[in-house]
Amino acid sequence: MYYYSFLVQFAKANSPQFTTLTQLIDDAVDHYNAKSRIAANPKEIVEISIKDPITLQIILQSTNKLEVGMASKALRTWSSYLVNTNTPNNLSSYVIGKRIFKMIPSSLTSYKRQSNQCNKLSQSQSEPTQGLSSTPSEGDENILAKLDKIYSKLLELETKIDLKNTL
Repeated sequence: MYYYSFLVQFAKANSPQFTTLTQLIDDAVDHYNAKSRIAANPKEIVEISIKDPITLQIILQSTNKLEVGMASKALRTWSSYLVNTNTPNNLSSYVIGKRIFKMIPSSLTSYKRQSNQCNKLSQSQSEPTQGLSSTPSEGDENILAKLDKIYSKLLELETKIDLKNTL
């Protein structure tokens, strides 16, 4: 099995915080996992957690190896469910330029699954920064440290861009 981590944020400014969307996102995970079981390359969202109010972390398991640069496409069914007009409380009004999310994918060297069921948002809110496992390997710690640095840099860039746009 191969594992991938995604940091996910809305592409559109002034979007809702993920803390207010837990049920909808959990429903999308259930939909994704059910659809993916019958795919040529079965994949499963095994963990999803809120890193901060505007950032989700998704852990995806894939039977076959994915190109890291293209791994975000593996979540298309998940995001499509969220914007589908037939989905109750859908997020279609937050689509901008045919995108609802911006994602940063990375490959994980290892992952210790906590149980046979996905760790959903409604189950993980008390531990919003819960990462890969209770005993991550040195490689996982390096990846998480790098992802945190990337995330910090993105927030800095976003702030600079917002300041330039207001001037």
